[in-house]
Amino acid sequence: MSGFHYVYLIDSMTRPNRRHIGVTQEFSARLREHNLGAVPETARGRPWKLRSVIAFRDADRAENFGRFLRTSAGRAFARRWL
Repeated sequence: MSGFHYVYLIDSMTRPNRRHIGVTQEFSARLREHNLGAVPETARGRPWKLRSVIAFRDADRAENFGRFLRTSAGRAFARRWL
């Protein structure tokens, strides 16, 4: 699926209630990086499991949606729908 930008949500399997939201063009490789500890923000929550992935054709829309999900309204939206 080339040309897509992905917003992804991952949950820590060792730290309950710990979630990370990110934006990437290759979510499989990015999840691998999170689980290898290559991302400082998520190194302590390993291993991580994929909760949701949303694909966008437009990079700006993906960035804006990822930014929204990091707000309190976005977190409530994610808890209910994603």
